[in-house]
Formats: sequence, C-alpha cells, structure tokens
Amino acid sequence: MGEEIAADLREHDGIESVHTYSDPGMADPLSSDDGRTGMVVAHIEGSEAEQTEISTELVEDLTGERSDGTEVPVGGSAPMIASNSQQVMKDLGLAEGIAVPITLVLLLVVFGSVVSAVLPLAVGAFAVFGAFFSTWIIAQLTDVSIFSINPITALGLGLAIDYFLLIVSRFREELGRRGLERSSP
Repeated sequence: MGEEIAADLREHDGIESVHTYSDPGMADPLSSDDGRTGMVVAHIEGSEAEQTEISTELVEDLTGERSDGTEVPVGGSAPMIASNSQQVMKDLGLAEGIAVPITLVLLLVVFGSVVSAVLPLAVGAFAVFGAFFSTWIIAQLTDVSIFSINPITALGLGLAIDYFLLIVSRFREELGRRGLERSSP
C-alpha cells in the first residue's frame, strides 16, 4: 500500500523527493516495531504558499480509508498551515458575525442615531480593507502569516470606534461648556 501512495506522490508536480519504509535503510525510522504501520515521507518544494497549496491537494487526494482498509493520515508543517488557515478564516467569520451586530447596537445606544452609529463602522471597514490591500501587496513580495487578519480587523474597527467616541465626547463637552443644548452629532 505504501508503494502505491509513494508512486502517486512521485507523479505529483511539486514533490521534491519521496521516501518510504521499504527504501533501503529506511525501515527502522519509518516503520513500527510490529511492521503493521509505516510512513511515506514527501518533501514539497516551493514557497510556503506553494507548499500549502500542494499539501491541500494531497490531503484531499490521499487521506482517508482505502478500499483494503488501510488508513492514510497526513502530517507535517504544510498541512498544518493549511488547516490553521481554514480554521482562522472560519473563526474570524464567526467572531465578526457576532461582534458587529452587538457593536452596532451599542453604538446606537451611545451615539443616539443610526447615522452616528454606522459612521464609525464604515470608517473602520474602510481602514480594514485598506490594510488588507496593503497586506496583499506585501504578500506579493514576501510571506505574510494568515494570523495577520485578526489584528487588522480588531485594530481597524477598534480604533475607528474609539476615535469617534473621542470626537463625540469632546463635541458634547464643548457644547456643555458653551451652555448650548446637546444634540446628536
């Protein structure tokens, strides 16, 4: 079974080398003591992004249980990075789906009008998309971690809301100082 997987790997573009438990001198490090379990090691060439893309394809093609009952798990840094990337995107979508509506309700209470509540979110969204675009440009030149997405969204929205809270509080203070009636900004 391991030889079939190794042959599939050797035919795949982007695989630099493949080693199996049946290769000369590899039985000890790549097979279990009872001989029922063995490893096939493939080295993927290319950048981190290319390795992640190739490993995602390989995971889809090779993992799972085969017709003869053999189970094929996949390990290594490239599949781990791909799995982490998928999980980060899923978690970010869930977090934003919960945080944005709650934030909007709180902004409505604090600012007192729909326009005043939506404006910080609009500015924050503009900042986040601008930061994503800048990160995309940087990613064309070098590797950028998938974990940069979380701080970008948190800081973009957080700083925009904080800035608007500062402006509104200063506006209300100035109105109070001048003895004018307070109205929604």
